[in-house]
Amino acid sequence: MVVAPNSFNSSAGPSELSAPWVRVGGIFGLVTVAVLLGGAILLGGSNTLNDTSTSTAIANYVAAHQSSLVELTVVTVVGSALGLWFLATVATLIRASDPRSPLAAVALCSGVVATSLSAWDGVTMSALVFLHRQGAPNDPTLVRAFFDLQNGLLMPGLFGGFIATFLIAVGVAITRGGLTHRWVGPLAVVLGAVSVVGSVDALLRTGGGTSTLGYAPVLSYGAVTLLLSVTMLSGQSRTRIVEGVRLDAVVPTTSRAERDDVGQRT
Repeated sequence: MVVAPNSFNSSAGPSELSAPWVRVGGIFGLVTVAVLLGGAILLGGSNTLNDTSTSTAIANYVAAHQSSLVELTVVTVVGSALGLWFLATVATLIRASDPRSPLAAVALCSGVVATSLSAWDGVTMSALVFLHRQGAPNDPTLVRAFFDLQNGLLMPGLFGGFIATFLIAVGVAITRGGLTHRWVGPLAVVLGAVSVVGSVDALLRTGGGTSTLGYAPVLSYGAVTLLLSVTMLSGQSRTRIVEGVRLDAVVPTTSRAERDDVGQRT
C-alpha cells in the first residue's frame, strides 16, 4: 500500500504508520510541555535561590515551601513519564522515514535518558523536605550538595547533554526529509548546539543554581516538541512511505516500468 504524500496512513499494516497513534503521540507531546512548564511556573515561580545562596538560606527555603517542592517533584515525574510516549512516536516516525540510519535509535536512547534525568529534577530538594519533616538536623554540607546536584549537575548539566543529542538526531532526520517541514531540521540542530553550551556551563559551575543559559536545554526541547506535536496532530508528513520505507530511497533504483507496475499493484 502506498501512503499518499503529506498524510499518515489511517489503515496501516504491520510495518506502516497509523494516524490515530501518531496523533496520540502528538497529544502526549503537548501535554508533556504543558505539565512541565505549567508546574515550573505555578509551583516553582517563587524560587529565589541562586549560586550565592548559603546553606542556611536553602534550608529556610525548603522549610517554607515544603508542599510546593514535593508537588513540583510529582508534576515533573508525571510530565516526564508522559514524554516517553512522545519520544517513542518520534523514533517510530524517524525509523519509518529513514530505516537505514541509526537516527531513530539515537533519538530514542538519548531522549529516554534525558527524560529519566528530568524526572529526578526536584527529587533531591524533596529529600531535604522529608529530612526536615523528620526533624533531622540541617547538615550544611548535605544541604548544599543536594542543592548543587539538582541545580547544576542533573538539570541542566547531564540533561542538557543528552537532550542536545536528541535534538541533533531529530534535526538531521528532518533535514534528510521526514517528520515535518525541513526548516525545523536546522533549527533543531542549532538548538541542540545551544543546549550543549548550556550543559557545559552548568557542569563547570562550582555552585548550584541555573544561569540564563542553563534554561536553553529545556526550552529548546519544549520548542521542538511543540513543533513536532502540532505536525503529528495535523496528520501531515513530508515522507512518502511504502511498507515503512521512504519512496525517495527506493524509486531511483528502479526502472519506470517497474515503478508503474508497483503503482498498478497498489
